[in-house]
Amino acid sequence: MNKSEESGETTTFVDGVEYNEYPPPPSLLKLMKRHYAECLIAAGSLRLSSLQYHRESERKILGDKNDGLGLFKMDGHPYSTDACNEVFAFCMSLREISQNRITQLALDGGYDCVISIMSSEEFFRRIKLQLLNDFNGDLRMQAGIVKYNREEEVDIKTLNSQKFLFNVFQKDHSFLDDREYRLAVVDYSFKFRNKKYVDLSIGSCADIMRIDKLVMP
Repeated sequence: MNKSEESGETTTFVDGVEYNEYPPPPSLLKLMKRHYAECLIAAGSLRLSSLQYHRESERKILGDKNDGLGLFKMDGHPYSTDACNEVFAFCMSLREISQNRITQLALDGGYDCVISIMSSEEFFRRIKLQLLNDFNGDLRMQAGIVKYNREEEVDIKTLNSQKFLFNVFQKDHSFLDDREYRLAVVDYSFKFRNKKYVDLSIGSCADIMRIDKLVMP
C-alpha cells in the first residue's frame, strides 16, 4: 500500500488500484440483465463503457449529459475541469441505496436482477490484473464514491484539494439517490480515443458474487 498527494487530498494505491477512499466498501450492488449477470459470475465477463457513451445516453434516469465534467463555483464564478484522457466506467451502488431507487433504475435500464459483489476489493484486484495482462499498463484504475456536489459554491482551499480526476466522481445532486460507487479505467496511452467500451474477462467470480432476486412492485 502506498499513498499519493499529487492532486490535493490523499489517495491510496493497493494492488495497483488507486482508491479515493480506502478501504472500499466491502460489498456493493450492481443492477444488470440476467444474461450478462450470469456471464459475469461464470467467466468474469464485463464491459466498461466510456463516459462519452454515458453522456450520450437518452435514458431519463440513468442518462447524464454532463457525466465526467467537473464543476465548482467560487465567488459565483464557475471552475470546471474535464479529463483529456479517455475514461471508462463500471458503475455500482452502495448498499444504502433505497428499494424505491433500485426499482426506478431497473425500469429505466431494463434490468431484471441485482448482483451482490461480496468482496469489492478482490473484484477490483482481478480487474487490475487482467488490464495489465491485456493492455500492458496502458489503462490505470481509480475507484471511489461518487460525490453529488456539482456546481456547489466552495472556497479556494476546497477547490485546490480535489483528488485527481475528481470530475469522474462528481455528479449533480439530482442523482443523489443512486448512491453510486464508480470504478474508472483511465487511458494513459491515448490509444483508446473514441472507443466506446472496454471488454474484459477476469475468470469465474462465483466465489465473490451472487445473483439476488430483484424485488419489483
